[in-house]
Amino acid sequence: MAISTYVAVPTLAVGDKLTATRCNTIVTAFSFLLDPPMCTATNVAATSYANNTRAVVPLATEDADTGGSYDGAMHSTSSNNSRVIATTAGRYRLTARESWAANATGRRLLDVTKNTGGTFAAGSLVLSAAPAFTLTAADVCRVDAECELDLAANDYVEMWAYQTSGGNLALDTAAGSNYLTLRLIGS
Repeated sequence: MAISTYVAVPTLAVGDKLTATRCNTIVTAFSFLLDPPMCTATNVAATSYANNTRAVVPLATEDADTGGSYDGAMHSTSSNNSRVIATTAGRYRLTARESWAANATGRRLLDVTKNTGGTFAAGSLVLSAAPAFTLTAADVCRVDAECELDLAANDYVEMWAYQTSGGNLALDTAAGSNYLTLRLIGS
C-alpha cells in the first residue's frame, strides 16, 4: 500500500529517541493501513429505467467517504453524483449492487464503466453482471458484482442499469439495495 503517499514514515537508527512526533507519524501510518481511502455511494431513490436502455445510476447519498482524510473526497452528492473517483493511483476493490423491483419478464444487467462521462460507449467497460437465477414476479432481483482494478489518480467509475421488462422498471429503494464501493487495496 502506498503509505508514503500520505505519511513520511520515520526510519530510526540505534540511539534515536522515539519522540511524540515520530510516534504520531507511526500511528498515522497504522491508521492508513487499517482504514485506507474508500467510498460507498448509494441510491435510495425510486429511480425508474426505460426498457432496453442503459442509463447511469445516480448515487445521491453516501454511506462512507474516507477519501477526504487523505487526498480529497471520492464522491460528491451534488456534482456528478454518479461518479466515484480514485483520488490516488493504485489497486482498488470495486463492489456494486443493483436491486430491481419484482418483475418476471426480461433481463437485468449491472454494468460498471471507467471514465465514460455519462455516455456508456465513451469510456471502458470494467465489469458486467446479470443474475444467475430465473426472475420471478414476487421477488426483488438483486445483481451483485465485484472486481479488482488498477486506476490512475482521478479515474472514476460509474454504475449503469439495464433492463428488458417491456416497460419502465424501478430499482428497489430499500436501504443497502443499490451501491457502488471503491476501496484502495494496494499500490
